[in-house]
Amino acid sequence: MEASARKKVWTYEEYRQLDDDNRYEVIGGELIMSPAPSSVHQIVAENLGFILGQYVREKSSGKICYAPIDVVFNEGTAEEETVQPDIIFIAAANAQIIKPRGIFGAPDLIVEIISSSSEYRDMVVKRAIYEKNRVAEYWLVNPYMKSITLLALGEKGAYELFAHGALAEDTVEQKKEVTSKLLAGLTVKLEEVFG
Repeated sequence: MEASARKKVWTYEEYRQLDDDNRYEVIGGELIMSPAPSSVHQIVAENLGFILGQYVREKSSGKICYAPIDVVFNEGTAEEETVQPDIIFIAAANAQIIKPRGIFGAPDLIVEIISSSSEYRDMVVKRAIYEKNRVAEYWLVNPYMKSITLLALGEKGAYELFAHGALAEDTVEQKKEVTSKLLAGLTVKLEEVFG
């Protein structure tokens, strides 16, 4: 294969040198531009962020960060990935991964709010990245189905379904709240997120 036909492999440092205001992620060496979120996405993010932030402040258990902020896994290696999750929780014991330019290492909890353009990436690609890098809890929030799915790392290091709730009328599951495995005592009422 000729050098000109090879696909460019992006790194975090190269991405940081871009001189524009677009939102990017680097997954599998590919630079991916994310469009601006919808108003529904932003309202759900604000509602859930408020609930998580209030819990974290009351318990003094760590820090909450919001997109856009870079989360860099395995910087400087062949497995380097840079993502911008919607909501991120870093436990106080893990606070050293928070740096001025972003988060370098695995957060304790990541929330992705699914949109039609990000569904496969959030449910398959990012799930694999977070699982491989041992993010303890991964929440998939679907504003259109009005559902939240909580995945937690099992004993073998793979994600297992821990909780699921949905408000949409056409779903079989009508559980109207979810409880975190990681954040003891945190129960999220779905109407407070999607209402």
